[in-house]
Amino acid sequence: MFLYFKMKKYLFIIILLMANIFGQQNRAIGDINDDGEVNVIDVVLLVSNILDDTVNENADINQDDFINVLDVVLLVDMILNQENIPEIGLFVSQQYEEDELTFFYDIEYSQRPNPYGVQYSSSRTQQEEMLQDTIFLH
Repeated sequence: MFLYFKMKKYLFIIILLMANIFGQQNRAIGDINDDGEVNVIDVVLLVSNILDDTVNENADINQDDFINVLDVVLLVDMILNQENIPEIGLFVSQQYEEDELTFFYDIEYSQRPNPYGVQYSSSRTQQEEMLQDTIFLH
């Protein structure tokens, strides 16, 4: 009886772990409430998550390990353009420079030629390239 109960307990734990693993694989970036659709409700929840410091893996639209206003902008753009952000290829990092009160965004798009008409360059990059601080929105 004890052995049967112990095996049943471990089987239950294994099933829970498998459900968690498969559930994580089916999560869509931008679908904050996991209803299978990316819509304005997800934008409201994303803003709420930012204000409440709540962490949701689906809320990190640009996959930079930070949930911030960039994720809101990309999510709104996804909804308006009805285009999904690919799982790979979009990396955005943010740096803050206090003395000039300026935000620098180093944006690298790969496998996506000129998405949404955004072009960016920065004079403060990790590489030794000298670029201008300019953002062009078309």
